[in-house]
Amino acid sequence: TVTLEPYVWIPALEGDGSADGSPEVDFEIDYPGELSAAFPLALVLEGPGGGAWRLDALYARWRDDDGATTSETSVSLLEAGHAWRMDERWALTAGLRAVDLGLEVDVLGVGSDASATWIDPWFGASGELPLRAGWSVRARGDLGGFGVGSDFTWQAAALLGWSSKSWRLELGYRALAVEFDDDDLDTELVAHGPQLALAVRL
Repeated sequence: TVTLEPYVWIPALEGDGSADGSPEVDFEIDYPGELSAAFPLALVLEGPGGGAWRLDALYARWRDDDGATTSETSVSLLEAGHAWRMDERWALTAGLRAVDLGLEVDVLGVGSDASATWIDPWFGASGELPLRAGWSVRARGDLGGFGVGSDFTWQAAALLGWSSKSWRLELGYRALAVEFDDDDLDTELVAHGPQLALAVRL
């Protein structure tokens, strides 16, 4: 079974960072904030035995301007993961997440920018709690990085959904955090916000 899952995620951004030796700047871009773009899409391939592959792509960009300091943060993400079904409700998950992160900083007219691309391994778990009349609650979370790509990364989501035979509508909340440090780019970011998804089984 192939499931196509376009979704809308509207994340706020919190954290701090510096680019190419710039002074460290703080981010607190509240929802809906200065989110310039967020284009997500997921594809799920379900195999025999209840296991499933998931491919998730995302691009988002934020801009913050407090007068003396302006910054623009962009994230491109491509994630591939597999879920091993433990029982009807729970699955163990693992995969790889490719990330391209860019940061532009302007302090009192002095600009600097830096970017980095890396691949993080991650592992986690997902679960589903059936309610009634087609309703259920899904949750998933993972940890990764561990110095392989980023220093550390985590992700969590909780979604309330309604399912029919061929489609599922979900509404919930998602958060994604990244800690990364190299010679040019040093940042700790948390993107979090509401998510609306419509999954269609093809």
